[in-house]
Amino acid sequence: LEGYRDPFNRRPYPWGREEKDLQNHVKKLGELRTKGVFSGETELLESENNDFCYKKGETLIITNMKDSEKEYQLDGKYIDLLDETTYDGKVTVPAYSGRCLVRWKWSNQYD
Repeated sequence: LEGYRDPFNRRPYPWGREEKDLQNHVKKLGELRTKGVFSGETELLESENNDFCYKKGETLIITNMKDSEKEYQLDGKYIDLLDETTYDGKVTVPAYSGRCLVRWKWSNQYD
């Protein structure tokens, strides 16, 4: 599953050698999708090259496709739905990464 040209794009799935971190990440995204976290209107807030910052309903999604970290300003306190880190006023997104945030509430009832 390397995405290369023929004949490499026809390799079988690496059963027993899967990347567990990647599997867990995709599983968590699937769980969030099932809960409706990514439903609602899409509002593009910022777009620069291949970096995006947009709202999908109540969820703020930030991507960074550069080879260095990028800092975004936030309009309050947010919590990352993937690792439950809280951010107040700003968030740093590592290179080739992203954040999936919702506004932090006292009750923390985002699930």
